[in-house]
Amino acid sequence: MLIGYQSLNSSSSSDHGASSTADQHFANLTHRNAYKSVSDMSDPDAMDFVLEYPQGDDTNAIYAGPSALKKTARPNAVARGEHTGAQLVTNVTAKAEQFRQIAARIPDATGSGNGSLLDLMVLGEIDTSHPDWQSIHKLLGQPLGAPDHGTKTCQAFSVHPRSTSTKILGQDTGWVAVELASRMIVFVHVPNSIAKSRNCVTEFYKKIISKVGRLPDLVMGDTNQRTKGFTEECLNASYQNMNYATIDPGSTIHASDVYGREHVGTNSNGKMMYDVAVYSKAHFGIAPTMAYVSQFGVDKSKPVARQHVGGYEYIDHEVVALTDHMGMIVHYP
Repeated sequence: MLIGYQSLNSSSSSDHGASSTADQHFANLTHRNAYKSVSDMSDPDAMDFVLEYPQGDDTNAIYAGPSALKKTARPNAVARGEHTGAQLVTNVTAKAEQFRQIAARIPDATGSGNGSLLDLMVLGEIDTSHPDWQSIHKLLGQPLGAPDHGTKTCQAFSVHPRSTSTKILGQDTGWVAVELASRMIVFVHVPNSIAKSRNCVTEFYKKIISKVGRLPDLVMGDTNQRTKGFTEECLNASYQNMNYATIDPGSTIHASDVYGREHVGTNSNGKMMYDVAVYSKAHFGIAPTMAYVSQFGVDKSKPVARQHVGGYEYIDHEVVALTDHMGMIVHYP
């Protein structure tokens, strides 16, 4: 199974249109932090190792070939007013395509790219059932269900399964539980108002089982945890005998689409491990693996004309931050 998750950066508006997600403060901060980091490097034009694909081609095809180093856009490229909601939709759709291509390259049991498509893609902080997001349906299919109209955009989830047998088991503020091939996967956006309290977060997870009536096999998403291991500790306190453990990326994070840079966290400054996946050892004989995906993508909405060293002009795309959270792809047999 291949499961993708990407949290965006949205406002607390109950209007789920794309404008509530475009040009948000923390996405802008993420971009400016990255630009400063790149400007300190010896090659300021090289930052993200971003996969690009022809537009309009069959989205079910897996493209082979090398990726291309892309220039990071100017520091204020994601400032408020720089992108419309429609432009953001274009860029997020391109990012979702990137997820699919990265997933296809995750090694299988033989050690080679398995070429498999995502079995499930969940997007946090957007409601793709809103008319503004229709273009993403061609790539990911129709979303399963829809958030309540009273749900704030920043607490919405959009569930895109590949199989019609996948179903939503329950949802409430900060979480949605999905059944995929008999396993229960809970995607979370733990509210900031409780994220620092061990007791409150433990109760948050207890309420999930109370509503759904099942124990989660896998929990992933934006936990807003302040210390490593906090989420697995709260889960183990909530659901005894499940033996939860965090999928460990190692001492540093090497995002799948980033070239030559390491992180110790997944947030806007790369220091806090908010976005993690925690699995139950009681339900997984073999530990799942995970690949992180950066907060950045090519700005498909604003092509840039460049002069090639060969003397001709070509159209390129620069890199912009789309969110303040790293995404992830979890893989298990």
